[in-house]
Amino acid sequence: MPIAPSADVVVIELPDEHGAEANGVIDSCQMVLGDGHCRFPNQGGAAARWYAVLRWQDAERLRLRMELHRSGRDGPLLSTREMTFSEADSQEQRYRAAGLLIVSHVVAAGRAQADSNSSDAPEKEKDQQPAPTPAPAPAETTSWGVDVAALAGRALRPTELRWGGWVRGWFAVHSWHLRPVLSVGWATASGAADVTWLEGSLGTALVAELPAWPVSFELRLEGLAQRVELFASGETGTDRQLLTRFGARVGVDGFLNVNDHFALFVGGQISAVRPSYTLEVEGGPEGGERAPVWAAVGGLRVSR
Repeated sequence: MPIAPSADVVVIELPDEHGAEANGVIDSCQMVLGDGHCRFPNQGGAAARWYAVLRWQDAERLRLRMELHRSGRDGPLLSTREMTFSEADSQEQRYRAAGLLIVSHVVAAGRAQADSNSSDAPEKEKDQQPAPTPAPAPAETTSWGVDVAALAGRALRPTELRWGGWVRGWFAVHSWHLRPVLSVGWATASGAADVTWLEGSLGTALVAELPAWPVSFELRLEGLAQRVELFASGETGTDRQLLTRFGARVGVDGFLNVNDHFALFVGGQISAVRPSYTLEVEGGPEGGERAPVWAAVGGLRVSR
């Protein structure tokens, strides 16, 4: 015997892709609720108390999602359900099963509302809302830049200074505290011999920022390759030597941020490079590089 609680009328919105077999959803729905209680949106009739929306979830039409609203397409969402079919099920069988699913949710929603209305102290009805879509995770922000610095440090003898500079490129992901760095540098010194240093380094920098101040600090650890050219002259003639050396460098820099794109910095660094060498002029030692060598740096950072 058909069941039609409270003279319910159910409007069923079909998926965009459907054929004549979709009429099976109306047949199975009216088999339970009775003739005239189930119709499509484009069919005239009594005002709808329930509005069901059907949507296929895959191209093979094996997963069907049902949403049940009160009164109309934009009415409160009462429930959702997803059905899974096998490839052996015909399209008409799938739509008939969907009609029975709609009826079961309509009957359950009608009974719940009747129980609420008959209560001596009814509570304010709370419509079931779909779970909110979680906010997407924030995208990683990145930046890159170039540091240009002047350098002053110990040369071959404690009383001599080398002068020069370097250019350093870096890349940063803002959620990381480490950033890769790549630099090339040049320095020169004059004294008992003329010396030129050409070097390249690759390493990483550990970043520490002070959120309340426009100040940050970086601790650098780099691998170093160095080319040294020495040129000396005396009464017995001239001599020119080329050396290739490898080692490591540790540095600390402090930055003062001028704005989002420019910063000033100063710092210091210590390099330990091998092999060591000693410069001798006319048979006597005139200095060399045997111990870690210090240098002070200062310059400008440009970032994007």
